Amino acid sequence: MVPLVTPTERDGGASATTRLATWLLESADARPRLDADLGLSPWAAPRYGLTLDRLTELPPLAGTVDVLLADPREPRDAVIMELRRLRLPPLSRTTTLRLPVAELAMTVRHVNRLAEIGFGRIWLLLCLAADDLTPTDPAAVLKQVDEGPVSKLLHLSVGLAFAVVPLVPGAAPFGPLKLLVRRPAVSVHQSARVTTMVARLYQPRPG
Repeated sequence: MVPLVTPTERDGGASATTRLATWLLESADARPRLDADLGLSPWAAPRYGLTLDRLTELPPLAGTVDVLLADPREPRDAVIMELRRLRLPPLSRTTTLRLPVAELAMTVRHVNRLAEIGFGRIWLLLCLAADDLTPTDPAAVLKQVDEGPVSKLLHLSVGLAFAVVPLVPGAAPFGPLKLLVRRPAVSVHQSARVTTMVARLYQPRPG
């Protein structure tokens, strides 16, 4: 059984997440599918890697959000998208894959904390990085997600989706995004504090 490899800070994990988020939200191959399947507004502009204290003005909170999406005209309906990039090992075609449960548990705890802060909607997007030499059928991984602790531990309002993405987003044509929604995100009443901060982030810059 071979574990799915997740990028780390040392091998460029942080920048890889930002590059992936940018490709998903700004690529003609991916954004239309995300809008349609995740219920995103095409007018919602992305902001990447925002710190939690900047978003909430609460006492210092560790961590960031991968993507904030909001229509500047409707800041009360902000969407948070957290990404977990899982890279297929070369032997995945003939070897059973194993999800990195410990790392995913940390992601689940982070996403659950975001749900408690009071954002309008939250999505956890598990991204399987693939190329032409690796399979694009996500059935084996989906089964582990469905039967494992990830979906069971997620806050009830958090949506869970699964995408097959390129190893190097934007480096070569990849075609339409392959996306499977396992459960929808539930819209909640967004806190006034969050709405105020989102509105400030999307205010036009003077000059």
